[in-house]
Amino acid sequence: MNAAAHEWLAKAREDLLAVEKLADDDDLTSIAAFHAQQCAEKSLKAVLEAHGQKVPRTHDLVRLNELVQGCVAVECDEDVLGELSTVYLEARYPSDLGLLPHGRPLPSDIARYRQAVKAIYDKISCFLEKP
Repeated sequence: MNAAAHEWLAKAREDLLAVEKLADDDDLTSIAAFHAQQCAEKSLKAVLEAHGQKVPRTHDLVRLNELVQGCVAVECDEDVLGELSTVYLEARYPSDLGLLPHGRPLPSDIARYRQAVKAIYDKISCFLEKP
């Protein structure tokens, strides 16, 4: 794995650790969702970087997942990816509309996101760290 891909993956791991630490705090669900989105985004971008592809300036996880499928089959729920894509900006700034169609992410949402992004990170980490 090249140095840039390694850096993307290291940052993704930091976001995964943040999700894991925040997952049980009902007052910080929007922040946990933001870090879940970031973990998935950085993991997927690590694949592109490792394969010498241009890393697009996008936070759209569905699009990024489509781009990496030619390199590694990352199985993940596109509904979860879509939901996480919507929380990228909403989690960072105040919003009258809430983060998801039903408002702030619920603890059950964070549990789904945590499971999904951990699976993405683990799959990509194993794939990229193979000799």
